[in-house]
Amino acid sequence: QPRRWRLSADAVPDAKGAADVAQILSRVASCSDTQAQTFVRQLPGAMDVELYDYQAARLVQMMKERLPITISPI
Repeated sequence: QPRRWRLSADAVPDAKGAADVAQILSRVASCSDTQAQTFVRQLPGAMDVELYDYQAARLVQMMKERLPITISPI
């Protein structure tokens, strides 16, 4: 069963990075494209997502070079 996580980022990606970040979020975090794009536009910030532990770990790995994030269970 997925857990609730808080995803936060203190940086703002460049234009290409923003598109990549939104795409990764919508794919890995199973949020809508609109939710992902809204999160990226409002950076720095945080959003809550429901993920399995392996999805959370994958998300951190995929974002590492594009946007440093922290993710913690809530």
